[in-house]
Amino acid sequence: MPLTMMDVIDSAVKIGLGAAISAFASYKTNKSNHLNEKDREVRAHKIKTIEMVAEKCERFINCYLNYRNRLAGILRKRSTDEEFLLSRSSIESLQEVDKDLFSALESANTARARLSLMRATAAQAELSRMISLLSRIRNPIMQEHLAPSRTAFDRFTHDMSDAINKFHEELARLYEGIT
Repeated sequence: MPLTMMDVIDSAVKIGLGAAISAFASYKTNKSNHLNEKDREVRAHKIKTIEMVAEKCERFINCYLNYRNRLAGILRKRSTDEEFLLSRSSIESLQEVDKDLFSALESANTARARLSLMRATAAQAELSRMISLLSRIRNPIMQEHLAPSRTAFDRFTHDMSDAINKFHEELARLYEGIT
């Protein structure tokens, strides 16, 4: 079977075209696999970051609850509904849980920074609100030994509970939004 120049050229074109199609398909497949792997790694990192934020904030919230419960126990013994000076023993009792709370505040600030990096402004705002509320009630107690009025304490616990619930809702929204 004699080969003509046309048969050789035809075969060369077919082989070259097949190789080009194969190379293009291989390139697209590799690129797609790389992008899928990258997306998977980004999602895993986001999930890990949100879980770390939740962990640090739960530590902060638990320390806040210990502080609040200790303060509530002290305030139940009050004889007035207005502000008053706390006794030395009351302050010492609060200082025990305040050390943990102050340490947990550092964790909350780390979590707030991570939320900022994720551009999770709503969750960051609620965490900032919790920290601010706590500072407004804690600082007069620990620095001036001044107990809040019953109304101020009740408003604080309500506002803090609201901020915690909204914070958890925002974290859940972030978690659900990871695609």
